[in-house]
Amino acid sequence: MREMLRQSYSRVKSLIWPETGSLQELEVAFGYANNEERFRPIPLSRELERSLNDYERDLMRKCETAARIMAKVYSVQESPLPEENNFYPEGTREEDLRATARLPEKSDLTSPYAIVIKDRNREYFPIPYHIAYRRIFEQNRLLETLTELSQISVKLRDSNSSTYFRQKREEFTSGDHKSPEITRMKRLDEPKIELVIGFYDTNTDNFGIKYSAQAWGDVLDAKSTQEYRQFLEALKNWVKESTGRQPPDAKVRASYLFIVAGQAAKYDWVGNNLPCQPAWRQEMGSKIDIFVQRFDAKFARDWYPAFRDIISPNRRVGLSESQVKELAKTAFIKRYIAHEYGHSLVPEGLSDRFGGYADFLKELYCELFAIHSLNNMPTDSKFGNKEKDFVIASEFSEGIVDYQTYNSPQQRRAEYFVLSSVIKKYCEDKKSIFEENGCIAWKSYRDPRDATTALYFDVDHLIRYGNYDEVVKFFDENFDSNTYRSLATKQSAGGPFSGARRRPTRSNPNHYVA
Repeated sequence: MREMLRQSYSRVKSLIWPETGSLQELEVAFGYANNEERFRPIPLSRELERSLNDYERDLMRKCETAARIMAKVYSVQESPLPEENNFYPEGTREEDLRATARLPEKSDLTSPYAIVIKDRNREYFPIPYHIAYRRIFEQNRLLETLTELSQISVKLRDSNSSTYFRQKREEFTSGDHKSPEITRMKRLDEPKIELVIGFYDTNTDNFGIKYSAQAWGDVLDAKSTQEYRQFLEALKNWVKESTGRQPPDAKVRASYLFIVAGQAAKYDWVGNNLPCQPAWRQEMGSKIDIFVQRFDAKFARDWYPAFRDIISPNRRVGLSESQVKELAKTAFIKRYIAHEYGHSLVPEGLSDRFGGYADFLKELYCELFAIHSLNNMPTDSKFGNKEKDFVIASEFSEGIVDYQTYNSPQQRRAEYFVLSSVIKKYCEDKKSIFEENGCIAWKSYRDPRDATTALYFDVDHLIRYGNYDEVVKFFDENFDSNTYRSLATKQSAGGPFSGARRRPTRSNPNHYVA
């Protein structure tokens, strides 16, 4: 079956990337792409549904139409085979592509907004997304749908959203990807209904270069948004006071999803942080999205049961069950927001320096920044240092879930499993945590706090000044895929996968091979 799939996939790629480089053939070939759509409507509560007027319901329906089209685009980009992608000709090696892209006339090969084919001379040639996917846009009336979204926004007296949708229409015709991001970042208010649609994040591309089609539509949770913004402002103030530097601008939006499509549907995120580009984040700020019902569902189904199961009961002595749950949920959401804000602090050019290790190192840095900041910010006087206990406990609780779900149909990105394994192993090596009666335990909150602080500064130095060989050495010394094995059998939701030692390759940042 696997060989049949591979042969079928090879035929598809030969159509999508003809050796002649014919754009007409390229567009026709989209009809042969993988037909599976990453498109998932999500029901809203009856109360929230009733709060919407007719125009807002019309807006939601049009958002779903636009998102479905992006799912079709993603079905072309996504390969049905692991360790494959549909952004380059078959057999392309990352080192060859990057070497060619160093030539001034070939720099567009590594644009995140262009696929790569081979022309008649068998040389790499980029085709911008707005041209490569034009046939899909036209056949499914994406441009008309965006125009209708803009018109409905006018009726809702939301001029910012109307402008955003007009600029999105222009993006899909001319390739101006930046203007709509500026509009979204710079508006002072939050729309009640928002559609994020376009090409973002490099999760699907094994080389970590190309952005993928995705979309989500959501309805604002004003109360949670205000609460999370207060925390984010406190975090930015702490960054300023502790570093003496002006912190990057950022805001947060909490919302209820009603549609998710493309790459965002595949990875089942609880949120996101856009724009992707570090330079754009510095210029226009960033926006952290939190999908409330996704976060609540994962917390209740996975994270909190793991927390109760693998964290020593000694760490919650003196707290009632309701207090434990409240503190745990607060730790998870604050760590998530701080992690996403950490992306605004990541320097540019990591892929050029670290190859397949770049995404791993970036995510590890952001996670350690989150733990470090929460360990050093002023604590809630209601619970005091218990907050610090629950931050590191939330890290290990999520880590055991990632251990169990990695390489399963519900897999998250490999970086999350790896970063948590690194943190746990480092803390064990420093004797700051230990296993006791089948649980992770520590004597004082100061022990894992001090260990993770030391690791944070090591990774901070590495990400800013390190080279490829140094990050390879760091990875070899600090990652052990078996670190959660002894705890995994306690969980009833799943079981441990094969514990072969794994590491990323330069050409494959999102998959870890034995």
